[in-house]
Amino acid sequence: MLPKGTFEQFPDEILLLIFRYLSSMDILFSFYGLNSRLSQTINGYCQHIVLCQLPFKQYHHISTSILPSISSEVYSLTISNEWTGVLSKVFLTDFGQRMSSIFPNLQHLTLIAFIKQSLGLVLDCLEDFHHLSEINIHGLFAEFENAIQSESFLYRIFSANNYRLNSILFDNFSTAFHVNSTNAEMTFDNVTKLRIELKTIVDLHRLLTILPNLEYLHTRIHDESFEIDKTNGNRLVSKLKFFHLQSIRHWWIFSELESILKRLANVEHLAINIDGYSDVNLTDGEKIFSLLSKFPLKNFHYLLRLHDSSFLDQKNVLSTWQQFNQQFVCVQTDNDHSLILYSLPFHFEDLVLQCSLAKTKIFNENYSNQVKLLHLYSVPKDIDEIFLIISKCSRLHRLCLQFGQNHMKKSSQQQNQLCRLSHLTTITIMNGSSIDLNSFCKLVEQLPNLNTMNIEDELLQLLMMNQFIYESFKSKITHLCIIVHSSDIFQFITSSISLLASTFSSLKYLYFWIEKECRTSESLILSVFKHLSMWKSLAAFVTVGIILQPEILAKGIREWTVENSYLHDNDSFVVDYFEERFRLWL
Repeated sequence: MLPKGTFEQFPDEILLLIFRYLSSMDILFSFYGLNSRLSQTINGYCQHIVLCQLPFKQYHHISTSILPSISSEVYSLTISNEWTGVLSKVFLTDFGQRMSSIFPNLQHLTLIAFIKQSLGLVLDCLEDFHHLSEINIHGLFAEFENAIQSESFLYRIFSANNYRLNSILFDNFSTAFHVNSTNAEMTFDNVTKLRIELKTIVDLHRLLTILPNLEYLHTRIHDESFEIDKTNGNRLVSKLKFFHLQSIRHWWIFSELESILKRLANVEHLAINIDGYSDVNLTDGEKIFSLLSKFPLKNFHYLLRLHDSSFLDQKNVLSTWQQFNQQFVCVQTDNDHSLILYSLPFHFEDLVLQCSLAKTKIFNENYSNQVKLLHLYSVPKDIDEIFLIISKCSRLHRLCLQFGQNHMKKSSQQQNQLCRLSHLTTITIMNGSSIDLNSFCKLVEQLPNLNTMNIEDELLQLLMMNQFIYESFKSKITHLCIIVHSSDIFQFITSSISLLASTFSSLKYLYFWIEKECRTSESLILSVFKHLSMWKSLAAFVTVGIILQPEILAKGIREWTVENSYLHDNDSFVVDYFEERFRLWL
């Protein structure tokens, strides 16, 4: 019989294997300060602090008992409002204007799920960090009254920390910015690496002008522009080496792409992922080659989705790309004449595709190993028809299904089998009220690590009324975001919180987004309060789009919460109400 031992007697190699299954904050919270050996073993976790999705009690202990002791060792810091909405507010109350002296060696700062106001408060505190050169901003939600206000806020970010920021990286889920300035003297020489969402191609032209030392640019264009930028269009950009260009709602034409590429001189790594409506010049490899031949290119990646290719022949298209020292693939659909043209090897990690195109055999065999975020639109209600597409994406992390009226040809049963997708954690479903629940169950069964779901109210109602789904979700979903479009279904949800708690009993984070036409008073919050104790692991409850009565605000939001829930005033929790956002952090 093996002798009994204690956790502390495990060798470091075993401890590090155990730590792989815990978050960095769980490790600090549980093991920091227990003894000198454990503190030394977890020293690496002290250098990278991730304040993200943790209960308030855990945050409070870390911020008061651990961070003050290790603050000089912190090189990277992540502050996340994701699912709580208020963590940054509490963090700034604790550290605020003293941040530069508390974290003197900070080099990298990551901010997640901020709104404009909360990000502005952080920017006000970013002064005199002598080593801070990189900021990552994920999921920024900012509404601006006009283009000038948008530009002004962006310039605050460029100039933060006394113009010491070299790398500024927004993600794809952040607000798109305008760059409105035509002032030739307005430049930010400090920025060399930028990832950003932009409104129009005109904003891109202006951005290239005000950032003369830019070496890396990853950008996505959101909207059409009917404006012509005559001021910046001819200015050469000499230092840019890496350029990644995407679009989301903008239909590109060849002359627009030409206007951008003509300004670049020394690009070595070029990736273009765009949509066009019917401009066949975007499919002409000889014309694209003429634009790129001046560059000292080391890598080139191209992905074009053309809405109308009825006048094109696939073989003729491919024949124009023979000058490139790489292979290209062209796929057309029979039903709507859309086309996709792309280079190999496939390079793009996030992909937005019409379902019928994604299902094409030659295509899904190429993109399968790269895609981490897949957004399929015109999805049929029988989603077993897309299992072949999803199964090919073995590294998929996020899946968005947008349902439509289009129907795809039925596949054989063998083709429709779905393999397990162990990396997929988040699924978003749009317009999914007609979804076939049996095939949806099959999908959920093959997602062992699914924990986050973003769904609309109509689908939620269907899920809550289905016993089999009830059992599937009971222990799986820990993060649930509900988008409310219908006033009638909103009333159903409000009166059925007990059923919601039973269906999603393992929730840690519950988030409601209520559209303007459905916005109402505090009835939903009161109903959640009534059943709050049913969620044993709930760490945060957020509702966007709730209008609280003036008498509640006059009384005080904390006192009102205590009066209407099981919480007591001396309990550790944070609650606030700001711009129709109610936020409770437990």
